[in-house]
Amino acid sequence: MMGKIEKLLPMIGGATLAVASLSAVAGGGHSSHGNKPIVYGLIDISVLNHDKDDGTTAGTYDQFEVNSHASRLGVKGKAELSDGVSAIYKYELEIDQEYDNTGSTNFLKARTQYVGLKSDMGTIRLGRIDTPLKKSQGKVDIFGDHDGDIKNYMEGENRPKDTINYVSPKIADVITAQLSLYPGEDQASGNDGLADGSSFSVVFDQDGMYGAFAYDSEVDARDTWRLTGGFKMDQIALGVLVQGSEAANTPTDPDSSDEEMAWMVSAAYDMDGTVFKFQYGASEDENAAGTTVGERTNLSLGVDRHLGKKTKVYGEITSTNHEDTSVVNSTFTDTDVTMVGVGVKHKF
Repeated sequence: MMGKIEKLLPMIGGATLAVASLSAVAGGGHSSHGNKPIVYGLIDISVLNHDKDDGTTAGTYDQFEVNSHASRLGVKGKAELSDGVSAIYKYELEIDQEYDNTGSTNFLKARTQYVGLKSDMGTIRLGRIDTPLKKSQGKVDIFGDHDGDIKNYMEGENRPKDTINYVSPKIADVITAQLSLYPGEDQASGNDGLADGSSFSVVFDQDGMYGAFAYDSEVDARDTWRLTGGFKMDQIALGVLVQGSEAANTPTDPDSSDEEMAWMVSAAYDMDGTVFKFQYGASEDENAAGTTVGERTNLSLGVDRHLGKKTKVYGEITSTNHEDTSVVNSTFTDTDVTMVGVGVKHKF
């Protein structure tokens, strides 16, 4: 038990020190104007039935669970400096209520964490930040952080820890560009440059119309492009996302696919605070020889009932199917998972 406590103390101490330091920067510096940090959070917990069948005795079960969906706690803010320049910061941690003091689950997980400067010329941030490609999805993934999240069946959902990020000011009030560079930080492999990886996006957003194109180069050892579109009018919101991703097989990961094609469509209808949601996505993986080695589908249906600006209750059902063939021994797996649950989400 003492060993587990010793592992947690540096994380908790680091978070406490960061909050204290940022508070001092925001409120105590001679060049600031007394801006105070904002403490915020989100608690999203559901009770659900988890039904899994992969054709084996060990991998087949039907059980009830209480799960957290990226519940989090953070602090953010800015300090007004001189000549229209502001210091900005954010430090966010995911908190998992499923931690059982055995070490089987991480109680705290790093989310977005950065410090930077903002001016009329744009914003520069350093830290752990979602890639521009990941952010370019906008709000079309309406089951984000839940079992229908696109991260469960397509590549590109990355939040690298070693990010140098620039966000442009709005161009003509409708277009925003974003670029991130990722230093290699691995001299032994030859990846030791300032931009061994990169990601950029161009986003159009005006009057309910949303469009984005983004590209990752050597991010998580993959090259990925993503095209996203969204439309919102009155109570209806529609979304579509298409992407392609490729990676080379390596000796340490011979089952990695060479190419992936993926897509997703979503729709939501808001009827006086009750939102009906639908989302369907699929992906297909091919190896270097052009042979299909993996197929994934994900169907999610849900109903949200908003009880106020910050609280909602919801019900969801998500059905997924994963079919995979091993490149090494040609074994085939077919896994079906159905998740049915209800939960409460509250922001503060």
